[in-house]
Amino acid sequence: MPIETNFIFSANSFQDYLDCPRRFELKYLLKQNWPAEESEPVLEFEHNAELGNRFHRMVHQYLNGVPQEILLASIQDAALHEWFANFHAFYSSRKFVQIFSEFSLRAVINQSPLVAVCDLIALTADGNLWILDWKTSAKKTRRENLNDRIQSILYPFIALECADRIFPDIRLQAENIHMAYLFVQHPADNLLTFDYSPDSHQQNRAFLTATIGEILSKEPGTFECTAEARRCRFCVYRSLCERGITAGNLAELEDASDLQDTLSNLDFDAQEEIAF
Repeated sequence: MPIETNFIFSANSFQDYLDCPRRFELKYLLKQNWPAEESEPVLEFEHNAELGNRFHRMVHQYLNGVPQEILLASIQDAALHEWFANFHAFYSSRKFVQIFSEFSLRAVINQSPLVAVCDLIALTADGNLWILDWKTSAKKTRRENLNDRIQSILYPFIALECADRIFPDIRLQAENIHMAYLFVQHPADNLLTFDYSPDSHQQNRAFLTATIGEILSKEPGTFECTAEARRCRFCVYRSLCERGITAGNLAELEDASDLQDTLSNLDFDAQEEIAF
C-alpha cells in the first residue's frame, strides 16, 4: 500500500521510520493494530504514560489561565506535585512576553506537509523564540542522543519556516530559535538547550527532504526491519517480525546507556495524538 497523498509527517512518524522502517510501514501504511506490550511491567509503563499525560494537561491548563492553587488542589499524586513544582520554578524564572501552549506548527517540503505539536513556544522581549518540550522520564536523555532525535531537527526547522505567520511583526532569524527540553523529575540542572543556526537550517532541510524522498520511493514490502535487534524488545510489533514475544523491562532500558534513545521513543510524553 503506497503512502497516502495527504500523509502528514510528524516527529513520531519520522522517528519510527528512522528507528525501524518496518515499524513505520506497519503503523502508518498498513495501520496494523499493536499485538504486544511495549515493555514490562505493563502496569508500571501504563502508570508512567498516564502520569505524563496528566502532567501535560496540567501545564496546558496553567498556561491557559487556570490558577495554580486550583490545579494543585486537584492533584492526589505526590509525583505530579513535584513535577509541577519543578516546572513552575523554571517557568517563573523566565520572562516570556508571548506564549502558545500545545501549539501546532506546519510547513511543507516538496508538497509533503509537516507538523510539529509543541508543548510550548514562547517569545522573549529580545526577540528570541523558545520551543519547549516537557520530559517526565526518570533519567535525563544524553545530549548527544537528543541532538540526533528528529524532534530536535524538525521542530526548529518548522518554527523558522512559519515564523512570519506566527509573529508577523518580528523578523526571526535562525539564531533567534532555541529548542529546549525540561526534565521535570529533576529540580536542578534539568534543562538541555540546543541553539539553531542558518547552517543547521540548511542541513535540516536537506535531511528532511532526503528522508521524505526515501520513504515515498519505497515499494510495499521493502521497508526493512532495524538491524539493532535490541530495540525490538521494546517494540509492539516484535512478534510480527519474529523478533521475540516477551517485552523488555523498563528497568533494563533505563540502565542501558546505549538504549536511552529507545526509552525516549517509548515517550511517555508524546502529545501528537492528544487533544486538550
